[in-house]
Amino acid sequence: MENVLKNKLDAIIKLRNKKIEAQEQVMEVYIHELGWLVFLLDDVEVVTDNWFTSTKYSQSEMIYNEDAVYLIVKNVYVKNKASVHTDNNPKYNLIFDEIKIFTDHIIACL
Repeated sequence: MENVLKNKLDAIIKLRNKKIEAQEQVMEVYIHELGWLVFLLDDVEVVTDNWFTSTKYSQSEMIYNEDAVYLIVKNVYVKNKASVHTDNNPKYNLIFDEIKIFTDHIIACL
């Protein structure tokens, strides 16, 4: 079982690295009983129509233990369903400053 969890976590880290190389801003992860969470791959600043206001979102940081039992993620977001989401204007809500996610609860990654 431990080997399966390690392979799963390695695949998630590889996907994250490929997204960073492709200069994508987000990685979405589906967690059992929590739903879709957003991990930002870079700091994001959204400037609104009012030129004097902007919103900054901090990059998510992923840390995992050697046994691959869990993944600690700092700055975890969800998409703000009340706002229009485009590539040029992403909107997120910070849901967790830090969360420990057990690897076997990770269902899917986009």
